[in-house]
Amino acid sequence: MHHAVERFLMDGSACIPRNCTDVGDQLMLLLTSGKRECIKMTVRTFLKQSVAYFGNDLAALRKIYGQVIGKRYQVPLPLTEQLTLVPFKVRKPIGRQGAHGWFVAEHIRGLKRRSKVSTTIDVDGGHDILCLQSLESCEQQLRHVMLVKNHYMALHRHSVIVREAGPSFSYPFTRLFRKEGENGSSMKGWAGVSDDPSEICRHGLTHRPLKIR
Repeated sequence: MHHAVERFLMDGSACIPRNCTDVGDQLMLLLTSGKRECIKMTVRTFLKQSVAYFGNDLAALRKIYGQVIGKRYQVPLPLTEQLTLVPFKVRKPIGRQGAHGWFVAEHIRGLKRRSKVSTTIDVDGGHDILCLQSLESCEQQLRHVMLVKNHYMALHRHSVIVREAGPSFSYPFTRLFRKEGENGSSMKGWAGVSDDPSEICRHGLTHRPLKIR
């Protein structure tokens, strides 16, 4: 299973728990290559192993970054400058099953409202995942991602300042923008203060727009 964790951390977009007939609780890995891989492991165990791969402790990370956003649960976890795992609710659990899948924030391409309480998350690899949270809740979680990324960089001697302001917030290297698109849709993403996308990428951020529909 160590190889599955390594593949996900190198090429993963999301890991989603699934109830499989005659098999039980399994985990589906969605890769940026477009492939899918099912493994016999709970999401809790997989998350612990993913965090441990970088020499970290899951409980310690949750405490550190939970204090940043004022939450104890569903806390985004920055593991490197380029890799932040963020949870979204993807199923109604049975018994003690986990309800949340974990997404690589840097591979989230867009969000689409499905209903008042559900959203489709589009990730690299052409995968669309149904999330059982409102669009506003998903957007809030992505704002939390940027706050914990800021704290991670500060802890690792990268001086970055985040200022939360209503539905968006500022970054010295990028800023969150929202503009009207075709057919009344809106687009939201990171616009670089620098015109050089490589400068933005060096700080673990994506320079492409995040589509909100």
